[in-house]
Amino acid sequence: MTHTAKIRFPHKSVGRSLAFTLAALVVGSCSETNSEPASGNEIFTPTFSEPEGGQQSQSDGTGAVPAPQTSASVGGSSLEPSVLNLEELGLLTASENRIVFGARESLVAKCMKERGFEYQVVPVPELPSSSLALYPEPELIAQYGYGWRAARVTFSDDSIPEGSDQPGFIDALNGTSDQIGCGQAAGDGIGLQEWFLSRQDLANEQAILETRVELDARFPPVLSAWSECMASFGFRFENPRLAEESAQTVDSADDSGIQLAVSDFECRRQVGYAETKNLIRSDLVALWIEENAGLLEQLADAKAAVVDRASSGG
Repeated sequence: MTHTAKIRFPHKSVGRSLAFTLAALVVGSCSETNSEPASGNEIFTPTFSEPEGGQQSQSDGTGAVPAPQTSASVGGSSLEPSVLNLEELGLLTASENRIVFGARESLVAKCMKERGFEYQVVPVPELPSSSLALYPEPELIAQYGYGWRAARVTFSDDSIPEGSDQPGFIDALNGTSDQIGCGQAAGDGIGLQEWFLSRQDLANEQAILETRVELDARFPPVLSAWSECMASFGFRFENPRLAEESAQTVDSADDSGIQLAVSDFECRRQVGYAETKNLIRSDLVALWIEENAGLLEQLADAKAAVVDRASSGG
């Protein structure tokens, strides 16, 4: 079954809204591969790290192997088990997201009204469950090849705010060189930018952790088995990354690109590629959590401050 995220854009030319980035920062929703903090004027594209991201924890009936369980306590509350990506730590819960997202939208509407515009509050976007298989569905690969990730996401612009075609509406919302937009002002009102920046260390640490995953002694045998499997299909690559990069030199959706992708993911399944990486990730993340209790406490405090400010209306 293909999982898709329906994201509602408040205006076709609004660009990316900080609100949609915020909606992604919910435990168990999806992950954002771009680790830079949102500026409030970018297009948010949800991506699902399926076999490389290692963020899946439960089988959905497609044969995925459950990830090992890890847990830790931060700020008096237990972290979710099976955390395989540091950027998953300390995210907003669904209830916290409703509070923060709702407060931000209310502040946007208030700001826009002060500037002479009526702003239609955007509802919290519906995002897919995190219970995804370790590998994308074979039929998805057979149809799209390495383009399967983009096929998972659909967009909708059917909630365009009334009055958005009025002169000055978009400048008031997004800002100009002379004045910050209401979107940014609303985020600043509840401390969102500070919170995003406080989480930047997690993105940096995750990048370092990923390099350590492939240096672990448990990984080379699996990689060698994958390479041998690929050779049996007539392809010779040292690792999946090189295989996918080679597909970029041709149309990844043509017969050769699709056959390469089909063979790649079939071999990953056969050798337990994602399962092994998740086992290693689990150990590395658990160790990192033990060694960085202080930083996690600071992140928990930063998140609590945002939720508190949102609860009080900014």
